[in-house]
Amino acid sequence: MSASNSFRNQTIKAFLSRGFKRSKDIYVTTNSLAILSANIQTVHNARCYINIGFNFTELTSEVPEKVEHSNCYYRLERIFPEHRELILSAGDYEEVNLHVINTFALVLSEKLLPELTGMTSNVVALRKACKEERLSQGLTLLCHFVEIKPVHFSTLAIVPP
Repeated sequence: MSASNSFRNQTIKAFLSRGFKRSKDIYVTTNSLAILSANIQTVHNARCYINIGFNFTELTSEVPEKVEHSNCYYRLERIFPEHRELILSAGDYEEVNLHVINTFALVLSEKLLPELTGMTSNVVALRKACKEERLSQGLTLLCHFVEIKPVHFSTLAIVPP
């Protein structure tokens, strides 16, 4: 089994063991605060990243077609910087280490996914993650879900005080 298949298979197995369901190319679970989505992104056949998306149920009940269409999305290692080295090493196809991939899969299943699920089902856990700045390094697409219309600067009138 190739390194990419091992990493991918172990990661998918972890998602499924934690109640995620496959929806096209992403894995999804719905909790009280948000729909949590995840995918495995391969870059130049040299590395895999795990992307995590949050679609907050107060804003939408739709399951995104892609993680990037979520209200907010992040790379897994940015949410869990204390596991950054393990996450990135497991997804590195140039320096394959099956022991690292297996360790990562265990940490993903036993620690990271339960914590992510907690963030999407418990306000206290979500606030804690925000306070710890775990969710400060992602992309936010909230304007897609509230009625904000783009404005050209040329149409704005600047009135002096």
